[in-house]
Amino acid sequence: MNFKQILFRYNRTLEFSKPTIMGIINLTDDSFFDGGRFTNDQEV
Repeated sequence: MNFKQILFRYNRTLEFSKPTIMGIINLTDDSFFDGGRFTNDQEV
């Protein structure tokens, strides 16, 4: 194993020899994103 690989659960490895993108989507009701409804500090 070298610095471009990380041992992962169930004996899998994550390869970082190529660019990797990861994201998290928060779909809960208490999410901090307002969907663009408020456009200035006074409305927030």
